[in-house]
Amino acid sequence: MKKIFKNYWYIILTGIIIGLLAHFYLYTGDDWFWVSSDARELLRNGFKHYNARFISNLIAMLTCKYEIAKCLCYAICTPLLFHLINKIVEPKNKNIYFLSVLLFFLLDPKIITEGYVWISSYVNYFITILILLEITYLIFKDKLKTAKWYIMLPFGIISSLFVENVSLVLLAINAFLIIYSKIIKEKKYNLGFLIGNIIGTGILLYFTFMYPCDLPQRGIHLSTIPSVYLSWICPNYFGKSIIIMFMMVILLWMLMHKRKDKMKPIELYTFSLLSIIYLSFYALDGFDIFSNKFIATGLVTLYYIYSFILIIKYTEKNLREHLVWYYILLVLYIAPLTIVYLIGPRLMMFPFVLNILIIIEILKELNMIDKLKYVWVAGSIVIVSFHAYTYVTAYDRAILVYEKINEKLENNIDHIELKKSEEEPYFHFYIPSLEYYKKYYIEYYNIDTKLDNYEITFVE
Repeated sequence: MKKIFKNYWYIILTGIIIGLLAHFYLYTGDDWFWVSSDARELLRNGFKHYNARFISNLIAMLTCKYEIAKCLCYAICTPLLFHLINKIVEPKNKNIYFLSVLLFFLLDPKIITEGYVWISSYVNYFITILILLEITYLIFKDKLKTAKWYIMLPFGIISSLFVENVSLVLLAINAFLIIYSKIIKEKKYNLGFLIGNIIGTGILLYFTFMYPCDLPQRGIHLSTIPSVYLSWICPNYFGKSIIIMFMMVILLWMLMHKRKDKMKPIELYTFSLLSIIYLSFYALDGFDIFSNKFIATGLVTLYYIYSFILIIKYTEKNLREHLVWYYILLVLYIAPLTIVYLIGPRLMMFPFVLNILIIIEILKELNMIDKLKYVWVAGSIVIVSFHAYTYVTAYDRAILVYEKINEKLENNIDHIELKKSEEEPYFHFYIPSLEYYKKYYIEYYNIDTKLDNYEITFVE
């Protein structure tokens, strides 16, 4: 026990802090649904006409209903993300762990709010990141092909019953590994995982098509592929999390500049120009300059394609394999999003985790991980402290909002609208039942300290 604590004290400490902070992540969105009698009825009906995310639905019910389950889920899964990043890049260097903590909490606040703090979203989208990173680790360390089939078979089934696009991503990964193994004549895929993935995805697709969701915006729509890519995915991936994207673009340029002796001048000039264009979109909000976003999207997509080509041509084998895999995984992840028509900042969390991996890999190549180790440690402490301050104080403000609203609450109220000013739209918050409102409902999004700025309207 002492040896475990000595070797992994920073992971344990992170888990304790994150677990305590999870208490201040209050219910929002469909978290309300999972603690209602409707959710229990849906469970008895096998989630028919809702979705086929059987595993994540069960975890959502558990974590939303029981506070201790929620805190434990965050305390275990969040440090596990940083540990997996650490293992993938360099297992024995804990500076990478602190760096990954810093970079993760520097993500766009909308991504943190939707993909991390929102409880039922967390169990759908954050936990699936762990699955994809574990597969990445097994591939990099050449352990996937030797993993026991009786472990990988159930793992493949379970991992395919979280979110529709991740099931398709796992299928694409297996297909890619099979093709790759045939080309280089090495068995890089695991038959147990492949069969499990096929079974799990088959179950998910069967229930998706046999019992379609009552909500028309859910499901598989092939006709939406171009519009979803141009109008939603590109602006929300290429144009968000400014700090992370700036770091990635600048570090990629530094990596290529370091290899300028091997490159043709025109290649470096072209890459520099594309990098400047990409960064300018952040400064000028470039995705809104063009009405159809086609030009902006095309230029940034060209940047990724060109950087991918340069990585293949001019980086060393180990770094090249890692960076190329991140790019491939990015494509394999984004492509299904255009088919299953899932939208929202929470879905961009995994692509940005891949960006974090790219940043860390390049920093390692440039020998900057250990040189700046105190910066990563101090930065991780500061950013987690800021995150804690944000949600602890939001919790306190929520108590005030709760008390203010509760003074006027009547039995015939089914939702609340909060208005800040004439220019701003109403914020609409649904309350499933008076019982759950009184027990749990403390709304804190978009609320500042001066509650008098709000006009509170109760809607019958």
